[in-house]
Amino acid sequence: MENVSRFLHFMDPEKITLDFIQNIDKTKQFASTLLSLKVSHGTVKNYICHIGNFAKYVLSEDFPDEIEESNREASEVFLQSLKKLTAEINEKSAKRRKRVLRPSPEECRKVLRVARNQAHNLFSRANAGRVLDDKEKILACYFLEALVMIKHLRKPSAVQNMTVKEWLERDRCERSGNTVTVVKMSDCVIVLPEEEERLFDTYFRCIRHTLLKAESSAENCFFLSTTGKPITNPSKDLERFQEKFQQELFTNKDAMEAIERWALQNLGVEDKDALKQYMHLGDPKEVNRDAIMKAGCILHNLDSDTPGPSSRKRQRREEESEEEEQEEERQDVEDPEGVVADVEDPEGVVADVREECFKRLLIRCPVRLDHSLPSLMMCKDISQRHAQYCQDRWRRRQYKMRTDDVVEHFRSLPTEEMVDVYTVRQGWTSNIPKAADVLKVWKPQQSRKKHGRFPNFEAKVASQDWEGLVAVEDQAKGGLALKTTRVFKKGELVCDYHGVLMDGKEGEEVQRSIAEGKCYIYFFRHKEKKMCVNATKVPCDCHPDMPSTFGRLINHSRKRANLKPVVKCTQEGRVPVILFQAIKDISPGKELYFDYGVTLPAKHVLSEDFPDEIEESNREASEVFLQSLKKLTAEINVKSAKRRKRVLRPSPEECCKVLRVARNQAHNLFSRANAGRVLDDKEKILACYYLEALVMIKHLRKPSAVQNMTVKEWLERDRCERSGSTVTVVKMSDCAIVLPEEEERLFDTYFRCIRHTLLKAESSAENRFFLSTTGKPITNPSKDLERFQEEESEEEEQEEERQDVEDPEGVLADVREECFKRLLIRCPVRPDHSLPSLMTCKDISQRHAQYCQDRWRRRQYKMRTDDVVGKFIFLPIKMRRRHCHSVRMF
Repeated sequence: MENVSRFLHFMDPEKITLDFIQNIDKTKQFASTLLSLKVSHGTVKNYICHIGNFAKYVLSEDFPDEIEESNREASEVFLQSLKKLTAEINEKSAKRRKRVLRPSPEECRKVLRVARNQAHNLFSRANAGRVLDDKEKILACYFLEALVMIKHLRKPSAVQNMTVKEWLERDRCERSGNTVTVVKMSDCVIVLPEEEERLFDTYFRCIRHTLLKAESSAENCFFLSTTGKPITNPSKDLERFQEKFQQELFTNKDAMEAIERWALQNLGVEDKDALKQYMHLGDPKEVNRDAIMKAGCILHNLDSDTPGPSSRKRQRREEESEEEEQEEERQDVEDPEGVVADVEDPEGVVADVREECFKRLLIRCPVRLDHSLPSLMMCKDISQRHAQYCQDRWRRRQYKMRTDDVVEHFRSLPTEEMVDVYTVRQGWTSNIPKAADVLKVWKPQQSRKKHGRFPNFEAKVASQDWEGLVAVEDQAKGGLALKTTRVFKKGELVCDYHGVLMDGKEGEEVQRSIAEGKCYIYFFRHKEKKMCVNATKVPCDCHPDMPSTFGRLINHSRKRANLKPVVKCTQEGRVPVILFQAIKDISPGKELYFDYGVTLPAKHVLSEDFPDEIEESNREASEVFLQSLKKLTAEINVKSAKRRKRVLRPSPEECCKVLRVARNQAHNLFSRANAGRVLDDKEKILACYYLEALVMIKHLRKPSAVQNMTVKEWLERDRCERSGSTVTVVKMSDCAIVLPEEEERLFDTYFRCIRHTLLKAESSAENRFFLSTTGKPITNPSKDLERFQEEESEEEEQEEERQDVEDPEGVLADVREECFKRLLIRCPVRPDHSLPSLMTCKDISQRHAQYCQDRWRRRQYKMRTDDVVGKFIFLPIKMRRRHCHSVRMF
């Protein structure tokens, strides 16, 4: 009726008539107007169908008024014209779609490549806290739906049925050195690479809860529409997404058939089976995990492996991007501060570029309290020119975030010592807020009203209908964990601890009767009376339909606690209730914790439960003792944080740094031992530590290889020739070590000159290669490695202190290195290049010009020497050497 009403109004805005039957031209004009307004062809065909139904109704006997014979004949002609018009629209639609009968995987995924930048920009803005409008939110949702259906080959029903619980129970695994995320659904599995997992997580944390409506029935659905309801037609969403970016329309079935054809031509038997099992998965519990992860990696790497018609264009774009990076490097040398660019670009384009680079950095490494500072190398991957700016801005933003967190933690004015203790407990090793800055910003928090903080909590407690919570399986610890599905603001009520209210003594008797580890009893004091809530029984008598209430699933943590228990009474004031209140803002997907508050022995002495009476002097001493324990714990935490300086994802160079630092000292020890000098126990054990570090750090053997290595295995070693050099292969029971000639001499020196001095008479460790100073086998190689690294770090700190005396700011070495890097950009070291003039070096730095020129000369001299050596298989004579020099024109 609505479509026909619009049509009749278009034909005659003044009154309703049947004149449209004789005016087919204006009817065609109506269809053209709809198409010009970017209405889809399917919608226009619906309009025409409804208009035809109305015309048939006019001709039928049910029409109340009589019509003239001329109008009846015109109606027949009108219906025929509508059929022709529908055929024309179908033809236009077929031409517009440009249907490919047998598309390739690259053609199916083209829409993802085209939309990638725009979608990533939306996710970065959402992750940075920007507010997106409804169109941007739904575009982000469409992009993730397209990833699931086109790239990961899941059916549209997977998008419809995906739940929040399935997402929160996702599992992270290592595969071929990369981290992938496995999401198990009711009827399928999705393997997401690290980048896509961040996009899904950003949607869940920052976008989804803004689509969720109050008291919505779609609280457990992962994908939501702008109306807050579940997605009803993912295939139609995919079609709209492809139309928006003006791409060919492909369905999930097209993508699956394209992958099957590609696999038939390009994959082996095992890969085909793995991919087939992934695409046609039955019960996810009965699936081969390795095969699923293998198939997921194949689909992820397909974009770079599949050749297509646009490969040359892509290669050309990559070459152009390399040229742009080289141009940026040249500009950095000529204008390191970017001042000239700002003068030449008064419109502020440089600021926009900086902003875009920083947004890309936020996608790769979002600013969070517990994240470490992104390295300068990571920032340079985004932009060579603006790397330092992005890193500094990231540091400032995290510093402010951490400062605000510390300020919010203290309701009363803290001391500097209290601030330092809190920052140490958070585990922050760098970019730590200074106590002076915290005290400068700190303000007393506004007092909250004692009454009315939790409106209508009685109804929630009675129904147990708490929103925004879901119980998921904890993959690491086992059991269940409680996680959020929406944002909870600081001070907001989350849930209650629901159970049977009983007296404290009765609760203690119940606790003694229950097996250890299965007790869910919460003790508290109310009006100077000890009481408890017993939540052991599941399901509870008042809610038999619920498998478990939420409060009993909250796990314990002191450091990560985000809830605190609050005792409230019902309106009558007679029945106390334990409520959990958020002590900080909690984002979606976070696990909920609160401090169980287990009683310590010293506190137990001061409590009323202590059986004996204590003197007043002992009571005062106990208070002082507890304060001393807190200070001692804080000091230990500070020392531990300084000692560890933990790097989360170190490079191979960082791991092997201890070997480079200790190399000279260790080689000196081995040369003295080889010369017959007597070493003391500390020197012997240091030599042993160095060899253990070589085995575990450089040769990547497990600690068990150090423990189990025998003298027989060493004596049966085999020497081989490899690429003109001699290597030694030591075969062990469960592994092998390939030692170069230099390291083989060190092991041999240890065996001949050091090991027998550690061996005791009648020792059971006679067959073990590595021995301790007591003559027993090595028991904990990992601990030995830790001690070795600690000793070398202390020596390194002493060396740094010595350099700090000579160069207190440590600036001279950094400036020299930066100047030499700029010289390499302007004049790279190559065998056929001439030495840069001193004037060229002075253009970069007046003070360090001679240093840069000398270092450039030494590097080229070594490069040319290696080149000459590589030209001769046999020992060259002087004539050949001169000939080589003349040919190479050095």
